[in-house]
Amino acid sequence: MMRLPKAFNVLSRLYDEAILEKLRFLKGIKLFEGIRRGQLIHVLESLQEHTYLKGETIFTQGDIGRALFIVFSGKVELSRVDPATQKTEVIAEVRPGEVFG
Repeated sequence: MMRLPKAFNVLSRLYDEAILEKLRFLKGIKLFEGIRRGQLIHVLESLQEHTYLKGETIFTQGDIGRALFIVFSGKVELSRVDPATQKTEVIAEVRPGEVFG
C-alpha cells in the first residue's frame, strides 16, 4: 500500500474544508433552495471563481449578459450613467450571498 506524504493529507483536508464551506455558502442562497447536495456539487463544479480588485469594472452598461455573478465576499456596486447628466449613479449594492448579472 502506498502512503501519501503528511503534507498531502493536510492539503487534502484544507481542500475538503474549502469545498464544504462553498457548498454551505451556496446552500444558503435563495436561488439554490431545495437543491440536493449532489446537485449542488455539480453546480459548484461548473462555477468559475474570479477575484476583482476594488474599483475594477466587471461589465459595463450595454454589455451583453453572459454570466450570473454570485458575491462570495466583499460587495459590488451596480451603477449606471444617467443619460441626462452623464453622471454615474449607484443603483444597487450587492453583498455576499446575493446574485447579479
